[in-house]
Amino acid sequence: MELVRLPSPPHVLCKLLDICHDPDSSLGDLADLISIDAALTSKLIMAANSGAFAINQPLKNLEQAVTLIGHAQVKTMVTTSSIQQLFAGLIESQK
Repeated sequence: MELVRLPSPPHVLCKLLDICHDPDSSLGDLADLISIDAALTSKLIMAANSGAFAINQPLKNLEQAVTLIGHAQVKTMVTTSSIQQLFAGLIESQK
């Protein structure tokens, strides 16, 4: 099976950083925002179901994944994913 790269809209990262810096935000707020981006949703659910978290049953939705992974780690994963996409786009544009 070949994976297709789906670019994340840049506004998702900006809004996510705003939510992460808002002390009144919740994990539900993060999940709601991330849910509009299919690529990020997929990445987070796959990460939550990986061996790194040693869960008994596979998670099936984003809210469970965000709760398991946690606020700080979600922020790190989304930021990393966005930077990877930025550099991938730069490399492709130079070919």
